Amino acid sequence: MPRLFRAIRTLRIDLLALTVPFAFVWATTSHSGGLVMVVTFALLVLLFALSFDLSLLSIGMDPRVSIARDRFQYNVELLERARGLTLSAVIIAALVLLFVQWGLAVFALLAAATTVVLLRNGAGRSGARRLFLAEWLWPLAMLIVPMGIIWLWQWSDRQAGGGSAGAPPLDAPAFAATILGALLLAAFILASLMHSEQADRASGLRTTPAVAGRTTAEAVLFLVLSAAVLLAIAGVSAGWWGFWPAALTAASALLALWSIGHRIDSIAPAIWWIGAAATGILVSASVVRAPMQAQIPDVISDLIRNPAPDTRPPSP
Repeated sequence: MPRLFRAIRTLRIDLLALTVPFAFVWATTSHSGGLVMVVTFALLVLLFALSFDLSLLSIGMDPRVSIARDRFQYNVELLERARGLTLSAVIIAALVLLFVQWGLAVFALLAAATTVVLLRNGAGRSGARRLFLAEWLWPLAMLIVPMGIIWLWQWSDRQAGGGSAGAPPLDAPAFAATILGALLLAAFILASLMHSEQADRASGLRTTPAVAGRTTAEAVLFLVLSAAVLLAIAGVSAGWWGFWPAALTAASALLALWSIGHRIDSIAPAIWWIGAAATGILVSASVVRAPMQAQIPDVISDLIRNPAPDTRPPSP
């Protein structure tokens, strides 16, 4: 069991829990690439997480954006092997995705190449700024840009007068869920970087807490958490998802802010990750399930209006 938990930490399954559920939301819409897109997206996030951890571990630093911060808990050899396999899998999945949604496939190939090139030499002096504004750039690249590409394809299709039968476009619940996911991810990254603020400042890593100071970082984290809570509550009011996502987001935000306010930074990322992962899964499941539930009354009404013909032979 300890080896299993170590493998989960090393392979960054934790980051997948904050991103992949929203890919399933996109997969139910038109011009998304379906399950091929979900697999490609998950592999791409995993490639970036593994590459970034290796860039820090290779120069003797602890991983920054992670629940487990001790570098001695990571199997570097397993990380290097997993990164190579993941890179190969990303390329194969993106080539398959070319036949389904070439815009997302090109984005995946460019993102994979950029990740490998930027992180090939570690995150030392030459890469001191690679964590600067990560709490905004990572959610933008991982969630907002892929959704934007899908929306652009759907918009172009509507302008051309086309459409995909049986596959709806991105709607307000899908947009709201993805933005909520970006806020959840941003808060996790910022809370993780606040834990290593002093170490980052001493080692020259230019993160937002190290550059702007702890007080400013706390204020930004408060605003991000507040926005996430308000959006989760708005989704409940609009009927997009149930009560529990809003309750989990609010409770996790309060606990995370309490731990950071009391300088217990080590537990804040884990507390927020638990609530954020559960919220993302529940929200995504609600948004994916809603169109299916809406189609059930239509099917029933069609059966009532057009009952199946009686094919039994007439009785003698």
